[in-house]
Parts: sequence; structure tokens; C-alpha cells
Amino acid sequence: MDMASALVAIISIAAFTLPFIYLSRVQSNKKKKILDLIKSKASEHNLKLDQLDYWNQQYAIGLDESKKAIIYLKKSNDNWNEQVINLTDYHKCIIRDSHKKNHGPITNGNGAANLQLVLSPKTPGIPEKSLDFFDRSESLSLNGEWVLVDKWRSVLSEKLSA
Repeated sequence: MDMASALVAIISIAAFTLPFIYLSRVQSNKKKKILDLIKSKASEHNLKLDQLDYWNQQYAIGLDESKKAIIYLKKSNDNWNEQVINLTDYHKCIIRDSHKKNHGPITNGNGAANLQLVLSPKTPGIPEKSLDFFDRSESLSLNGEWVLVDKWRSVLSEKLSA
């Protein structure tokens, strides 16, 4: 192989791989920012997160097992909205999957428009807490949210029954 062919091969490989390396670094930086954000918000409320998850670069949830509290973050219009929920005030946790027809192309004519984790309070008259895990108006398709919402339903149901 002559020098020109080797140089062309090296440039071709670099041109093909550099965008992937760049995207990987950008994703890693976004992930770190979200993790740092939820940890700092938890710290503001004196919570130590034993479990946490983040998804779609716009949601995060964490659990402090010793204080039986969760912190939930949702990004909306470049602002992070947070909820801190004391689990001792709640007795039940369910998944709410609302379906809407004619809300964009949906296979089978049906699909999740919203996927929420819903906490029912012990005290009557107090509204339930709904935590979005998927909202069709913000994302076109589900990408692992079902697995994640079911995981958190299981985790929180266990804490609520203890």
C-alpha cells in the first residue's frame, strides 16, 4: 500500500468516527449535568439519594430510603420543576397510562399519550401526586419509559407498604 492510499484510509476512518466520538461526549456531559442537578437539589432538601434515574434529558427521580422521600425533576421550557414528596403521606402507587386517539401516528390506532406514576394520599381530600414519565406532546415515542415507570412503581410500593 502506498503512502497516499494509507493517508486516504486514515482520513476516511477519522471522518467516519469523529462525529460519533463528539456525540458521545455531548451526551456524557448532558448526563453529568442532570446527575449533578438532581444531587444538588436533593442536597438542598437534606436528602441523600440511594436510588436515582434520569431519562430523555428532561426527567429525573431519586429516592432517599432513610427519610422515605423522593425528589422528582421535570424540565419544561428550559426550567427544571421539582417536587419533593414525603412517602409517609401516601399509601398507594399506581401507573396511569392515558391513551389518546388521533394524536399523531400511532401503531394499532392506540398508544400512550401520557405515562405517569400516581401516588394516592392517606388523607382523603388531598390531591394525588402525578409524576410524568412520558408525555407525547414532548416526545414522539416511548423509549424504555414503561420499564422505568414499572421499576419505580415497584420500588415505591415496597416503601409504602413498609
